[in-house]
Amino acid sequence: MSKQKAGLDNNENGAGRAVVIGAGVAGLLAARVLSERFDRVLLIERDRLPAEAEPRKAVPQGEFPHTLLPAGLTAMETLLPDLREELGAAGAPSYSALGDVRFNLLGRDLPRAALGISSVTASRPLVETTIRQLVLNRGNVDVVEGVEVSELLFDPAGKRVTGVGILDRDTRLESRLGADLVAVATGRAGKLGAWLSANGYESAPEERIEVNVGYARRLLRLPADSLHDKLVIVAPHADRPRGMFLFAQEDGAHTLAICGYGADRPGKDPEAYDEYLASVAAPDVLAAVRAAEPLSEIQTFGYKASVRRHYEKLRRFPAGLVPIGDTLCSFNPLFGQGMSVAALEAVALREVIDEHGTDPGKRWLRRAAKVLAPAWEVSSGADLALPQVEVAAPAPARLIGLYMQRLQRVAADDPEVAAAFMSVGALREPSSSVLRPTTLRRVLRPRDAGGMALWPGEALASDVRRRRVELGGIPTKLRSAGPEHGERATVFLHGNPGSSADFEPLVAAAGRLGPALAWDAPGFGESEPPANFEQSPESHAALLDASIGQLGVERVDLVMHDFGGIWGLLWAAANPGRVASITLINTGVLPGYRWHRLARLWRTPVAGELFMRATSRRGFHRLIQKANPKPLPGPFVDRMYADYDAVTRRAVLDLYRSVDDPAEFGREPVSALAQERIPALVVWGEGDPYLPSSLAPEQRRALPGAAVHVLRGCGHWPFIDAPRKVEELLISFLAGEARAPERVAMSPAPLQN
Repeated sequence: MSKQKAGLDNNENGAGRAVVIGAGVAGLLAARVLSERFDRVLLIERDRLPAEAEPRKAVPQGEFPHTLLPAGLTAMETLLPDLREELGAAGAPSYSALGDVRFNLLGRDLPRAALGISSVTASRPLVETTIRQLVLNRGNVDVVEGVEVSELLFDPAGKRVTGVGILDRDTRLESRLGADLVAVATGRAGKLGAWLSANGYESAPEERIEVNVGYARRLLRLPADSLHDKLVIVAPHADRPRGMFLFAQEDGAHTLAICGYGADRPGKDPEAYDEYLASVAAPDVLAAVRAAEPLSEIQTFGYKASVRRHYEKLRRFPAGLVPIGDTLCSFNPLFGQGMSVAALEAVALREVIDEHGTDPGKRWLRRAAKVLAPAWEVSSGADLALPQVEVAAPAPARLIGLYMQRLQRVAADDPEVAAAFMSVGALREPSSSVLRPTTLRRVLRPRDAGGMALWPGEALASDVRRRRVELGGIPTKLRSAGPEHGERATVFLHGNPGSSADFEPLVAAAGRLGPALAWDAPGFGESEPPANFEQSPESHAALLDASIGQLGVERVDLVMHDFGGIWGLLWAAANPGRVASITLINTGVLPGYRWHRLARLWRTPVAGELFMRATSRRGFHRLIQKANPKPLPGPFVDRMYADYDAVTRRAVLDLYRSVDDPAEFGREPVSALAQERIPALVVWGEGDPYLPSSLAPEQRRALPGAAVHVLRGCGHWPFIDAPRKVEELLISFLAGEARAPERVAMSPAPLQN
């Protein structure tokens, strides 16, 4: 870490230099962006920065439970690709949105769902320290501690910021520091407004919501296995303006906070704290907390008002100045938006600078306002629904508030609505998305719309770790569960156009038996294939071989779906001695099969490209839903579409065009595997429109002893249509026959439904 006070002499030349005021999360991420365009970036911080992950006086709410919202972590990874891995190495748990989260709204828990959306829960000090180390590793970023900015410096015309006046807090010496750009990340209590006013600029219009919320926090170590949820959230509501947050953090600890609005605030007295907690916590949560080992004293904190400053509405704003983070908008900390919004702003700042150069001016303010708007709508809308928050709201805002209250009531019974609500809260979708016709109908007609269970519909069976790795030289997302290492592991291979997120519930379930692994194949999900990667079964099989070797796996229980079956069987045929068992889910050898109609279109030059280019979100939904025997969960299809970017669309075309005759392609695995008597399970959806269920018993050509299950009412994704049934079949197989000490000759199992 580079820390200094040298080089701050008067009238220093500022060419090629940016100054960032404030070394919190927003300032650090802004420095990361500016380091790409400036020769030198100086972070000016009035505080003393701890070398380890410790709380700072300048961040009084830093010990409140923190989590990175999924959209925020994704934005941070755009700037700092190693962040998730570094946080994971420091012990920060990952979580699946709604899979690992118990979210209580209006007194009722939201239904569980595995949305394929994940993030990390960690203490604020760990997040900030890790980001700081990664940013300062850039080499051209330095942090100057114990120095306070006293003023902004302007050119003679007063139209451009040219630097800052600074005060050394130890020596009390003043000096001036020139800069080509000044970013202000001083937080909600910063002096930007006063600095601008002192130089003849108007004050920015403000939105202010007096929330008057207070909370009390304590660090705990829960008894082992007392709670499986990574996050427990009980949201305050109009009839009970109290809430609680219990978040898993690094070092096996949990942070617990209870909160209240207005005069109904918790205090430091342990007995009163416990009584307050008992009024909001579920019985099992309360029992776990009461049995926990306290790791800290009770700390209290108050937050008076959420404030949004509309600098974009000013007629005049100086060049060379970029406000960011809480300087623009400070949110009620109960919603956990601050760090994530700062990350989204930093990515937007990079885009504006790339488009318009290193002096983004009012273009940045307008872009920042668009980034802020969805998060502000979420938090302010929830606060305005509480009678304890007194503010005059216009009629449209009140109407939206009533709609959101109804949506929250419906969400407890309708997983689709719950997922829509969660996607907005996680900042992955704009708040307007809950007004889409499909969600609107479910909210306004809940009795007709509800009742569909989302996959898996309950908490994940074990902890799933999610991190970015390089497998075979290709960056990808790796999902794993169970022991970190082992010579034998269950390896999941997804289909086309899926990703490892498809298998998250099954990975969690298999993790209870041993190591379980799933990653995104090149060109799919969050993988980043090199331009020269050939989309063919042979290339994917070769990458599978390299990945398994790199992960230290000697024997593999293969679980495959769709195109993943072609890759996996090709590898298994070449490495039968390393295959412990095979599970085929709507995939396998395809005797007599000819490509389905959509595949034939994809295989046609020009027509395939035009089809891909024309496929919209709505068209994708209709295409997927129309083909399945029963409606797939909307969030599952949304997640597939989110992954269906230009890289994946190209990969789909190339992959289908690499196999001329799928029936011929399967003959090699048949002849190679048939003599091995590998334990096998076949699961097939009876209504699969792409791979007919008549192919299910044909898998015994390669796997003579396979148990075959054809599931009624299921289509191409039976692990989505009937998640509990598929999990039951798979885990029973893996725990029993697949782990028998020796392979024995097996007679064909009967076809089962």
